[in-house]
Amino acid sequence: MVAAVWLSFTFHLAVEHERSLSAAVQNTGNLARVFEEHIVRTLMEADRAIVLLRRSYQVNGNFDLASSFAKLTQKGDLIAEIRVIGPDGLVIASATRPISAPVDSSDREYFQVQMNSQSDELFISKPIIGRMSGLRLLQLSRPIRAADGSFEGVVVASIDARYLSNFYESIDVGRDGAIFLAGLDGVVRASAGFKNEVVGGSMLRSQLFNKIKQAGTGSFLTAGNQDGIKRFVSYRVVKAFPLVVYVGQGEQEVLADYSYDRSVYSAVAAGATVLIVIVLGFTVRSRARLNAARDSLQVSEARAWTKSLELEVTLEHMNQGIMMVDADRNIMVMNRRVIDLLGLPEDYFGRQLNLDDVQSRLRAKAELARGPNTREPLASGGLPMEIGTYECSRPNGVTLEIHTMALPEGGVVHTISDVSERKRKAIQIAHMARHDALTNLANRTFLGERVGQALAHMRRGDQGFALFYLDLDRFKAVNDIHGHLAGDALLRSVASRLSLCVREIDMIARLGGDEFAILQAKTDREEDAQALAQRVLDAVGAPYHFDGYQAVIGVSVGIAIAPRDGTNAKGLFQAADAALYRAKSGGGNAYDFFGRVMQPGSVPRKLLSAM
Repeated sequence: MVAAVWLSFTFHLAVEHERSLSAAVQNTGNLARVFEEHIVRTLMEADRAIVLLRRSYQVNGNFDLASSFAKLTQKGDLIAEIRVIGPDGLVIASATRPISAPVDSSDREYFQVQMNSQSDELFISKPIIGRMSGLRLLQLSRPIRAADGSFEGVVVASIDARYLSNFYESIDVGRDGAIFLAGLDGVVRASAGFKNEVVGGSMLRSQLFNKIKQAGTGSFLTAGNQDGIKRFVSYRVVKAFPLVVYVGQGEQEVLADYSYDRSVYSAVAAGATVLIVIVLGFTVRSRARLNAARDSLQVSEARAWTKSLELEVTLEHMNQGIMMVDADRNIMVMNRRVIDLLGLPEDYFGRQLNLDDVQSRLRAKAELARGPNTREPLASGGLPMEIGTYECSRPNGVTLEIHTMALPEGGVVHTISDVSERKRKAIQIAHMARHDALTNLANRTFLGERVGQALAHMRRGDQGFALFYLDLDRFKAVNDIHGHLAGDALLRSVASRLSLCVREIDMIARLGGDEFAILQAKTDREEDAQALAQRVLDAVGAPYHFDGYQAVIGVSVGIAIAPRDGTNAKGLFQAADAALYRAKSGGGNAYDFFGRVMQPGSVPRKLLSAM
């Protein structure tokens, strides 16, 4: 019996130790994945700002940095500054402050890299101190090149390193937790939690980079060489960028529960040992009589212990949350997955709770949002309620599916599942069904829906609209000479230029091949349609520059205006197609209206069926 007590003590400690390590690996791994997604979104947002301003500069020759920057940064303080640097290294323009004196950036790493690079790639610098701002900055840059490919300067966006550090410090990784973002060159870009300064330092000789050589993601226990604190660490090499994120929790905090349980288990085991010795001393004379009872008791205890362990292991390894509530609203069973899915405090696990406690916590934190046709999340255990399945959303975007089943003796069992990925895929499939895969523009189906909506608004007294059919001129020659990949790139460029020609309330659609359509909403004036058509001709007709060659194409445009040219979808599609045929037959690179007098003998190129 003494051996059984100490073996049980040892086994429980081993299980608790492994559980603590698994929880640390899972927690730091999840945080590392979140930080990876955050830095990818951050860099892509900054890169979009750089590309947009560079495109404006290349198309127009100049641009209003102030207004562009305001639109790009109205949602936060991500970008501290955007500057344009000329080919000589002098700052031409700044989005945040006037340039009172020449500022030379030709010695900066990003300028040298972009000047000597032959590719158009985003470059992420090491942390530097800005000469104009005095702040520690990460510089993101892309080159500006002329039509012939010559170097014309650099567009550079400065990210305040405090933006990343403040975000990292807002995440609770414990008293001794630490986070940092480093480049694959080993230099730390931003950090939080270390007892000493690591930003700007090199981690190339650390355990982390030895692990990165073996795998792009992983977990390990550090030796504490950085600041004397051992940590359980998870890391991830950032997809699409030469960076790595690192999240660590202090070993002492991770194993705090284990250390406490070890002392408690030791005391219990020692007490049990003393008690067994005392009892055996008093029962030596009746050993024979008690042997049978003892054997029976040991078998029962072993069976109960095994069943209890099997139930515990099963519940703790389920991907679903399980909560059993009796008729008095007491929570009889609740696994740890419920804590994770509902965002409940860790100390709720293993406590005797009433369902009212959980509901009060969820309402106070607004953790679950009720959707239409749903009841109170985790409604009642014994009171009348709707038995079934419904969905709720958490503030962090996670969607939960809660299934409730009544128990014969009263009470219910709630089964909680994370269905966020399933919902995301459903939204993605719905998007793909109504958008063109190559250009991400609306497809023929989506256009038909919008035309139907515009007609419905028009019949209720709203303004009419214009329907444009577009057919590219000389596109086949580009496709035949340079191949389908070049043709696809050209179609994406055309889609991008068309998007700059229309308003937010308008719609651009790709109908297939080199055919596009535009729905110009809330206007029945021919002058508005004519202005848009001219913008389209100018935008599409400008030269396209690809790797090693230049392409020049045109576009023919046919226009039908509702209600003048039709009051139903089929008639408007046919009218726009007939007008396109007339514009095309005149040599192309022109636009024509169906409402104008048709030339004798004009025959529509084809009649489209109603969409």
